[in-house]
Amino acid sequence: RWANDSNERLAAMAADLVRLNVDLIIAAGQPAREAARKATSTIPILTLSGSDPVREGWARSLARPGGNVTGLTFTIPEMGPKRLELLKAAAPTLARVVVLIDPLEVVDAVDVIRETKDGAARLGMQLQVVEMHGAADLDAALASVRRHRAQGLFPIAMYPYRERVAA
Repeated sequence: RWANDSNERLAAMAADLVRLNVDLIIAAGQPAREAARKATSTIPILTLSGSDPVREGWARSLARPGGNVTGLTFTIPEMGPKRLELLKAAAPTLARVVVLIDPLEVVDAVDVIRETKDGAARLGMQLQVVEMHGAADLDAALASVRRHRAQGLFPIAMYPYRERVAA
């Protein structure tokens, strides 16, 4: 199932998968994962989302998540500074960077932004944050990114929009 950037459809789609008694639900992104979690506590859910699964409530611990949800996390707050270091290594004269983030996809966006800002300051970079809230905000957010005339773009958890952000 594909919600076509319409999170409002996720609950009905998850319920449909439960009725079909599928063997596994793969939920890309926090809204999809939460819709699946609300729909079933027995069908395994593999997720590719989130920052801290324990803080987000879908795992009891990293070692033993428990429940029916498992998966990968990729936006842990501590990774922001490291990713900026890699960006700086690839473009040593880089000074101005825009972070594009959707708090709907990154539950601990406040922590991610704080850590990333701290990392940028240590690297002598100016960091501008542009927030968006779902697919409907993407065009306005990308226009804002262009207005900042940054030398680099650091998109966080933009998997659903990767093609448009890259373009």
